[in-house]
Amino acid sequence: RKSISANYLYDTGESDNYVVVDAIPLDEYFVNKVCSINLIKMDIDGYEPFALNGMKQIIKQNEKIKLITEFYPSLLVKAGSKPIDFLKELEDMGFTITLIDERENRVKSLTIPELLSIAIKYQGTNLYCYKG
Repeated sequence: RKSISANYLYDTGESDNYVVVDAIPLDEYFVNKVCSINLIKMDIDGYEPFALNGMKQIIKQNEKIKLITEFYPSLLVKAGSKPIDFLKELEDMGFTITLIDERENRVKSLTIPELLSIAIKYQGTNLYCYKG
């Protein structure tokens, strides 16, 4: 097993400091381990597509896996991703994407354009994604 080192800049707007993050893809961490993964929670300020890329085998092997993920379009762009591509990747992996509506305390099924619109309007939101 080898770890990858990822140098991500996280701009707090307060200084020129940055944080170096050592990371390992979940697919690599769980290789040759027998386990069932039911839920993954991601809130990594725009780097969710990178994490998603590192867990493709886990998602494929766990047919009923669920994801709860932050969806913050401006942070995704800042990290070098397109928000719509992230949503399409989730769909391509077989997920049904729903909005966690914290104002109404429920999840809502919406179209990709509606999800984008709400996330932009409220400067981020959370998604509940499920398979099966």
